[in-house]
Amino acid sequence: MRLTIHANPPVSAQMETDLGKLYGHLPADLQAPFWFIATFNDRHIGAVRLDGDRLVNLGVRSETRRRGVGRYLMQKALERAKDMGLAQVRALASDYPVENRAMVGDFLLALGFEAVDGEAWQKAL
Repeated sequence: MRLTIHANPPVSAQMETDLGKLYGHLPADLQAPFWFIATFNDRHIGAVRLDGDRLVNLGVRSETRRRGVGRYLMQKALERAKDMGLAQVRALASDYPVENRAMVGDFLLALGFEAVDGEAWQKAL
């Protein structure tokens, strides 16, 4: 099997189980548009959602980090943002648990995002 990114896949029992483990709870907005879900061997290992010009729910299972999953997810989300005509996207620190903010920030900076006021990151498209 290979890593696959699905745009707005139908919600399944397996997705609910896997994302529940990833986030520690099941996101209430799984039916909302613009979810990008990474799967490997029929398991959901990462996700991000484009909510307007904001990237939310960015997460990758700890066992599969540092293998390009997050980068691939972000590539697909940023492509969609460009297709929507957005000039920039942003991520807010307040959308992430305090203990994950530095890791999320480091990841976004490595992808070319800029830090804004210590509370957000943004990237021009």
